[in-house]
Amino acid sequence: MQVGSVFRGPISTGLDVGIATGLALTGWLSRRHKTHAVLAAVATTTLMCTDAWFDLCTSAPGSPFAYAAVEAVAELAMAAGCLAIGLRSRRMQPPTSVGKAFHNTS
Repeated sequence: MQVGSVFRGPISTGLDVGIATGLALTGWLSRRHKTHAVLAAVATTTLMCTDAWFDLCTSAPGSPFAYAAVEAVAELAMAAGCLAIGLRSRRMQPPTSVGKAFHNTS
């Protein structure tokens, strides 16, 4: 929540809980090289972009808006990192036993 922001209460708290959950889920899935990490990363990135947009749109002019802008840049950078981790986990997926069976030529 921003200082001087109109955007307060359960919506802001819900976004923050959703973002924290999404970050944890993305990390957990990507660590295990699961393809669903991409979906979790996209959902979390969407929530983070929405939170940054709400913070900018609801902040008061002056210092609160400048604070919101700096916070939005940091949040968008973290969202880009989350998305990169999700996409990277898809590329690094280890082969499965089913995939080995199809590629076995002997």
